[in-house]
Formats: sequence, structure tokens, C-alpha cells
Amino acid sequence: GYRRVFYDRSGVPYTDGNYSSTGGKERKKPNVTAADGVQTSTPGPYFAPFFGTSAAAPHAAAIGALMLSARPGLTLGQMIAGMVSGALDIESPGFDRDSGVGIIMADLVLNAITSVPGQPTLVTATASSGQVELSFNAPTDNGGIPISGYAGKCGAYSVQGNGSPLTVTGLSDGQSYPCSVAAQNNKGLGTYSNVINAVVSVPATPVIIKADSGDGEIYLTVSVANNGSPETVSYDASCTDGENSFLGTSDTLDITVSGLVNGVPYSCVVSATNSVGESNSSAVSPPVVPEAMNLGLPIWLLYEAAKE
Repeated sequence: GYRRVFYDRSGVPYTDGNYSSTGGKERKKPNVTAADGVQTSTPGPYFAPFFGTSAAAPHAAAIGALMLSARPGLTLGQMIAGMVSGALDIESPGFDRDSGVGIIMADLVLNAITSVPGQPTLVTATASSGQVELSFNAPTDNGGIPISGYAGKCGAYSVQGNGSPLTVTGLSDGQSYPCSVAAQNNKGLGTYSNVINAVVSVPATPVIIKADSGDGEIYLTVSVANNGSPETVSYDASCTDGENSFLGTSDTLDITVSGLVNGVPYSCVVSATNSVGESNSSAVSPPVVPEAMNLGLPIWLLYEAAKE
């Protein structure tokens, strides 16, 4: 160990004229050492056991291959740094002229170049009553170690699983929860992903924006500022003459209430329902009077044409 070099890579002397033990540049060598003294099947007295750099170099190369297997993108400089970090110090503490920083150990080297996984990407957070389903993409970097699982969380509630999707349960309907996902390997849990706020809620209160009538029918069109999470399943209308109520339902914003008596005024309200529950009812519409119309076309066709 401790080698002197007198010329740089282009052949220029470091200390022109001084090539003695005080000239040039001194380098700490060797960087590291590797195991030898192994048994081999090669005939001859020098190979059982096999000592020397010819035995140690294949050990170092094999550990280098393991490093590249775990981290294919490692540069030579990163490999050397990893070997130095993963060396078992022998002799006196620190660098020694015979062993460098120590003997490189496969487990310590791999531990030095591996890490927790990178961030997954949370794609959707789909809410339903009491729970949110998290769909995500795996991280591009597994940390050099296979991913062993994922952790998902929405607010203070969490779940463990092997892959996408994960379902976080125990949530309260009507609340909003910030949700994210993290990957883990045997080094630990990585950084949590981007956050998506999931709202476990019923739809907002509908607003009746149009009320028309036909022969024994009332046609209502509504708007809803927020369909809740998950999306609205149905819109339900109730029209009453003060004594009797008549119902209509639709999976669109247009609802028809049938079976009404022509010439009688009806007041209507509409609510929206999803799997979490039912919204508040809309404000009561002004009175609407069904009437028979003889215009040569079916009432429902006139109504559809009017909507255009």
C-alpha cells in the first residue's frame, strides 16, 4: 500500500525532476481487499486453499456483479464508493496499507447501495360508504430490493396490502380524507405518494331548473352542484296535490312523474341518492298542472323536442 504516481493521464509529470520518495502524488492503495483462502477443485498444492490477489479478485468481481444486479445503473464511481462503505474494517481502525479500508462484504455492500423504494403515483381515490379504494402505480425505483408491500392511508386510517388497489375502511360518511400510498421493502417504508382528497358524501341538494307538464305527467329538469362521492346513482322526484303523492325516478337529470290527474296543480321536490345516502330535498317547485294536449304528436315527443 501507499503508491506514488509521477505522471498524470496525459504523461505530464506531477513533479518534474523529482521522481524520488518525496515526489509525485501519493495514493492510498489498496482501496479495499476481498476474501481469499478458499478451497477449489483445481489440481495442485497452491489451490487448496487458494490464497492471494488471484483468489481475492474474483470475490470482489462477484460482489460487483451482485451490486449491478441490484442497481443496474451504478457507475464505476458509485460501485467503488459502495464497496468502500460496505467494507469490514480489519487491523487498526481506518485505512491500513495492507487491507485498505477493509474486506468487502456482500451483505454490507448491498446494504450500502440499496434504499427504501421511491414514491408510487396515486391515480384515483374512489369513495363509497365508509371506505375509499386507492388505485396507484408502482414506483419506478424499488430501491434495489424487491417491493414487499404497500401502505395506504386516508387521514388517520391506514391499510396494508400487496398491490393496487388498497381499500381503506372505517371512514365516516360525509367527511373528506387526504389519501396517499407508500411502498416498502426490507429497508423500510418509502415516501408517500401524491395526495388525493376523497369525499365520502351524499350529493348536494338538487335545484329544479325546469318544470313542464303533459297528459297526466310532469317533467322535471334538475341541476346538482356536487354529485358526492361516489357518483349519484339516481334522482327521485315526489309531486303532491296536497293529499296524494306521486313518485318518479331517473338516472339522469330529467325525471318524469306519471299517473297524475289533469287539471290538478302539483308541487314537486327532488332528491339525489348515491351509495352513501340521500341528499336533502330541493326547494318546492311552483305548482305545475298536467293537461292533455292534442297537437297531433305524442306528449313525450313534444317534451323531448322542447328540450332540444
